[in-house]
Amino acid sequence: MRPPTWNFYFYQLLSQRFELNDSDQRTLARLRKGYEGECRLDASIQAAGLSSIYLQDVWLPSREGPATRGSQLDGLLVLPDCLLLLEAKHYSGSFRYQGKKSLLNDRPYHHNLVNQLENHVEDLRQFIESRHLPPIPIRALLIFTDDQLALEGTPGHFLTYAQWLDLLGQLASRPLLASQSLYLRALSPWQFQNPHRPRQLAPVEEQLLRRGLLCAKCGWGPLERSRYKCSCPACDFSENKSRYYLRALYEFALLHPDQPITRRAVLDFLGEDANPKLVTKLLAHYAQQQAHGHGANVPYAIAQPHLKLHELLENPDQPVQIH
Repeated sequence: MRPPTWNFYFYQLLSQRFELNDSDQRTLARLRKGYEGECRLDASIQAAGLSSIYLQDVWLPSREGPATRGSQLDGLLVLPDCLLLLEAKHYSGSFRYQGKKSLLNDRPYHHNLVNQLENHVEDLRQFIESRHLPPIPIRALLIFTDDQLALEGTPGHFLTYAQWLDLLGQLASRPLLASQSLYLRALSPWQFQNPHRPRQLAPVEEQLLRRGLLCAKCGWGPLERSRYKCSCPACDFSENKSRYYLRALYEFALLHPDQPITRRAVLDFLGEDANPKLVTKLLAHYAQQQAHGHGANVPYAIAQPHLKLHELLENPDQPVQIH
């Protein structure tokens, strides 16, 4: 399963530690729905046996302007005769395409999906040129990943999920060519590299943020702690204490984008019963120290904490290094 974006993790974790307002609840619901659609797209490609030529969440940096300018592609299939750019939309209900006057569940929908795909195609074309790769045709498809969505008036490169599965069956029969590796090598490093960061916590959110270790399964807290384990009294889930602390360290980094990580701040986040020695060891192994010193306010940083948290959660048997 692909990693969630930093923004999705931010609102998901914030919802466990603070009561979201209506706007943030809608944002979280939108991010969750989009992630579900992307994962369904990924699963269909894996089932078709095309994972080896499939790239997820590709960031194409702009050739001009700030680093945060660019295009984010949900998926990209590197086929023998073209690059197939994929955009997933996990809408439910009904969607009537009428350009800028489209309707989603009979309400105005102002996003121009055709222009979005055209812009992605042009950004991908410029990326290929900037890497001095041989020209290759680029196609773009928008896939509606909800089986029950009622569609009306959509152009030919907008596919229902059933139409997408039929097309996948045709693509799976194509022989692979050595030339595909050129594009895979050039584009693979740009997976999961979106530079956008969530907003900063508001002062009231920081002040009222729920402290302590929370359950990885159900979000309950506080947890019962023994010498080596933390256990959830609500769902009986338990895990090695070091893993729980490392997860909380990543969660702190996710909730505080672009903010230095200090031992003092992490201990405050974990609550009054936190283990300072364990936090110190985890910072030494899993964070990058940003200044000399050994005090509680020495700053650390963790690059891409959403990817690290996802890896931790996806590999429950992977040992945590604390020595």
